[in-house]
Amino acid sequence: MWDDSRVQQAIAKRDSGQLDKAYEELDSMLQLATEAVEKASLLLNMASVRIYARRVDEAGALIQEARKWFPPGDSKLNLYAEFGEALILRTAGRDSEAVSAFQLLLGKYADLLSDPEEESVYVNARQCLGMSLVAVRRFEEGIAVLEELLNKKVGDEQGVHLYLGVAYSFLPAENQRARSLLLKATNGPDPECRTEAFCRLGIMECQANRPDSAIGLLGRAMQESSQSSEWRQVALDYLGRIKSSQRTRAM
Repeated sequence: MWDDSRVQQAIAKRDSGQLDKAYEELDSMLQLATEAVEKASLLLNMASVRIYARRVDEAGALIQEARKWFPPGDSKLNLYAEFGEALILRTAGRDSEAVSAFQLLLGKYADLLSDPEEESVYVNARQCLGMSLVAVRRFEEGIAVLEELLNKKVGDEQGVHLYLGVAYSFLPAENQRARSLLLKATNGPDPECRTEAFCRLGIMECQANRPDSAIGLLGRAMQESSQSSEWRQVALDYLGRIKSSQRTRAM
C-alpha cells in the first residue's frame, strides 16, 4: 500500500544528502508494493536518488524498469521518466543533449506543466535548461531563462546566481555584474556551489592582474571544497601559477 508520508520522508533524506538511507527506504517500500503505479513511482524516486549520487547508469536502469509498470497513456509518469532521463544527461555532463531533452520536454508536456501541482517539475526543468545552455556557451539564451527564474523568485537561487555569474563573465563589459552574482553564490548553503563561485572570482581577479585578491579568493575556495571537488584542483592550479609568477618577478 502506498504510504505518502514514508515517500516524503525518503525524499527529505535525499534532499538532505542522506542518499543511502533514502534509497533503502524507497527500496523497502518497493518490496511491499503490489500496484503497478506504485512500483513505477517508487522506481522513479529511487532513480532520482541515484541521480543525486551521480550514479547515472543505475538511475537509467531504474527508469527503464519503471517504464515496464506504466499504465498505457499515463502522461504524468512519462513526464517524470523523461525529466529523469534529461537530468541524467545533465548530470553526466552531456549538456548539449540535455538542452534538447529539456526543450522537448517543456514543449511536449506544456499543458501538464501548467498545472500548479507540477510547478516544481516545470521550474526544475527550466532551471536545468538555463544551466545547460550556459554550459554549452549559449550565454544569452541561458541568461534569459535564468533571469526569468530569478525575477520570479523560484528555483535554486544559489545555483541560478552561480550560472548567471558564469554567463555574464564571458560577455563584454559585464564583469561587474558577474562578480556581484558570483559573490551572492558564495553565500548559499551548497558548499560545492560556494567553492566554484570563490574559484571563479579568484580566476577573474587573476585575469585582472590582482594577485593578492586572487590568492584570498582561491584560498576561500580551498577552504570550502571537499577533497573530491574538481574546483579544488582548479584553485590549486591557479594558486600555483600566481606563486610561480611572483617568484619569477622577485628574481
